[in-house]
Amino acid sequence: MTTRFDLDDVQSAGFTEARHNAEQVWMEHGGESIPVDLVKIIKSLGLQRLKGAELPSYVRGICLEIEPGKGGIAYNDVSFLSKRWTVAHEIGHWCMGHISSFGDPIGRLPDHQEQEADTFAGALLIPSKEFLAYCKKTKPTLLKIQQRYQVTAAIASVAVQRRGILNYISIPV
Repeated sequence: MTTRFDLDDVQSAGFTEARHNAEQVWMEHGGESIPVDLVKIIKSLGLQRLKGAELPSYVRGICLEIEPGKGGIAYNDVSFLSKRWTVAHEIGHWCMGHISSFGDPIGRLPDHQEQEADTFAGALLIPSKEFLAYCKKTKPTLLKIQQRYQVTAAIASVAVQRRGILNYISIPV
């Protein structure tokens, strides 16, 4: 009997793991706060903000292992909401083990690792169980979701669509 190796199944498992890891990080390191306190999570994970790091303009952020078991996050200064996404994304790389060592050339990680970090970031900034409970209870608009979780309209929209809760939000007409 031959077993077919399906990359989509492997990637799907990685996304499920990323969502689960994000929920765990939020509960164990973030104190379950809403909006998610990324500074508290960074400190709890033992990560450092690498201030003064000059990143190429095409790189929004990077997570590096500075020494064994110690990491740092650098990011370009952009808007507040974009910065929150980038930091959550880089925390995702750290927690999923997608890290480079200090001094390695800056390069793009494989697409599946970038997608896993995106999945992690979305699940960290908008934790699923809390999000579903909030939407069922309040039937918020996308603007209210953006404000509550401190995310962009695009991230709020993706959260609503991917989590299948369109029936629990208000859509102004």
